[in-house]
Amino acid sequence: MFDTRPGKNLDGEWTLHVDEPTICHFPKWCDFYENACDGKSVSLIMDDGSTKKIQGLVDHADDLIDEKSEHELNAYFGDMLKNLMAELKQDGTLARLPLRKDAFMIIEEFDGRYFWPEPRSVKTKGRILA
Repeated sequence: MFDTRPGKNLDGEWTLHVDEPTICHFPKWCDFYENACDGKSVSLIMDDGSTKKIQGLVDHADDLIDEKSEHELNAYFGDMLKNLMAELKQDGTLARLPLRKDAFMIIEEFDGRYFWPEPRSVKTKGRILA
């Protein structure tokens, strides 16, 4: 999602403004995540081209994914996005976007289970973090 609120901050309030024009959809990621959380065996192609097979994340006694496994899944997606944004910054793609001078990049999982960069290290004045 692109947070275009005036006076935006690292406050989690962006979740109240999720709206179609600001969302970038990744339906295959949603399908993968749902299948993994349902305990199905899934394969994830990592950003370096390697394949990671993921299975058995659900404790069948209560049919819930454990917190460590959920954090691991979120980290796969977060790290892939972080690496992509770094690549787009390095190859000049981000510089061609019509961004405000105070634009910055963060990657945050909706429920706060993944956040990059660490909130205490974010300096946002006139920078795109990537």
